[in-house]
Amino acid sequence: MKRSLVYVLLLALVLTGMGIYGAAKVDAGTYVKYFIPYLSTNTNGVTYCVLSNMGGMFDNVSRTVVQVTGNAAGNASQAVITHDDPAAYNNMTFRSTNQLTFSGQYVYIGTGNTQIFTLTSDTSTASGLQNYGLTLSMVAASTTVNVNAGSAAGIARSSMLDCKKMSMSCFQGTTSPKRNMIGYTCESGMYDGTTYRVYKVDSWTSTFLNGGNFITNTYAVSGTDNSTDLAY
Repeated sequence: MKRSLVYVLLLALVLTGMGIYGAAKVDAGTYVKYFIPYLSTNTNGVTYCVLSNMGGMFDNVSRTVVQVTGNAAGNASQAVITHDDPAAYNNMTFRSTNQLTFSGQYVYIGTGNTQIFTLTSDTSTASGLQNYGLTLSMVAASTTVNVNAGSAAGIARSSMLDCKKMSMSCFQGTTSPKRNMIGYTCESGMYDGTTYRVYKVDSWTSTFLNGGNFITNTYAVSGTDNSTDLAY
């Protein structure tokens, strides 16, 4: 009886520790980041990007940010830009398709054009200074998942977002049909709340209580260079 109580207390300590870590880093999980080298504030150069979240039930996007990484003036701050109005932001849940519109100095979501990002600090509408590039990052928070299989119980990473599960297609211009955009690339990996790390140099662990013993397994995540190749 005492031995069983010790195991229960140990398991509670592990789960409590992980809960504290998760609370401190609420956005930690897996991510997809798109590098879009050419956008324009010119009203004739509006860009439409359609994203489909084809992931699983734990791949709901909980955080989306953009960074203007370059502009025609050469003075992009590369600062992280968060939502104008988080309450109006569509979380891009799994099995959903959403449209982002890059028009002028703003980014909108959905066909109703709900404004979610303001880019005025790093872009310009002046002639000759209208071109810019940015990164679009989406994180699926990876909360702990209780795993129960017979006598085994434990925890495992939940989200597994990658470039194939969160695919994107972009079109530009006001003509019909619009111009098909090329040149943007995708990267995916793990995010700990501070640092983005691509899958090809990462690993993850899961811990199980089995037969009174804690067992920790480390899994290597491999694949091609996903900054240029979407194959995994």
